[in-house]
Amino acid sequence: MAILQSGRLFGFACLLVIMAAVAYYIRSAKGGKVPKVRRVAGIDAIDEAIGRAVEMGRPIFCSHGIANLRGATSGPQTLAGLSVLSYVTKKSIESNARVIVPVRQPEVWPIAADIMETEYKLAGRADEYDSDDVRFLSSNQFGFSSNYMGLMMRENPGANIMIGAYWAESLQLAETGNRVGAFQIAGTAQTSQIPFFLVTSDYCLIGEEIYSAERAAEGPDLVVGYDRGYGCSDESTLGEITDAIIEDNTSRWSGNHLMSPDVVPGVLLTDREIEGDGYDLTDLTVTLLAHYGIAPAEGMVGRPIPLR
Repeated sequence: MAILQSGRLFGFACLLVIMAAVAYYIRSAKGGKVPKVRRVAGIDAIDEAIGRAVEMGRPIFCSHGIANLRGATSGPQTLAGLSVLSYVTKKSIESNARVIVPVRQPEVWPIAADIMETEYKLAGRADEYDSDDVRFLSSNQFGFSSNYMGLMMRENPGANIMIGAYWAESLQLAETGNRVGAFQIAGTAQTSQIPFFLVTSDYCLIGEEIYSAERAAEGPDLVVGYDRGYGCSDESTLGEITDAIIEDNTSRWSGNHLMSPDVVPGVLLTDREIEGDGYDLTDLTVTLLAHYGIAPAEGMVGRPIPLR
């Protein structure tokens, strides 16, 4: 059998390029050159959508799609939509905004209701939760979409956030949201429906972007790591507020998880001298195995640290 088959050379060339790129970026990251990961505009716009609805004094619609939790490909999309619902509810409570959740699947209905109720309880405003805002519309696909469209026409939402698995109803819902003037953010991993969301929504999350929506929305813009000689005081770790903002550190150093990894990539305490530098955590396991005369398992990375 020929190693190179006609008609597959282009795919083979693409594979080589991808492998080379992966190897290059892994090597660059180990050397401290970490590429900047772009932010997803649709995720950043969730807060903007909530603010827009609050300014207009109109409710927010937050849909997790029409699928159940049992589908191999659609179930995870429903979970992604529910995680976004949790974030939207929390932010809406802070802004005193009303959230309406249209539901198709009976098995998802109590889960969506529990997510909203939990957020109200965590905010100390459990008495403000209204179970009628989590509405079971219909288990029929187009019965659900027609009820959803009618609900939008009656409630006139300021924002319509749809994250989850959608099928033929996607264009109907997005067009209706457009008609009532709602700020729309949509996202799905159903490739056949992404084009409809792209042309009818203000922002669109494509494919795997929906799975990181909640976590990315809560992620900080800046992660601070301490430089050498600096750290967080013992008092502040216990929740105390001291008079001094910056003060001398007189505590005995016993470890710190907040150092910038560029400054202190790791600390190895040993009674023997280490030859060379540039080692990291992946080298430690290999070094321990080498000390006991055990060869590293296949696939393990790292190199033994030479000790004198």
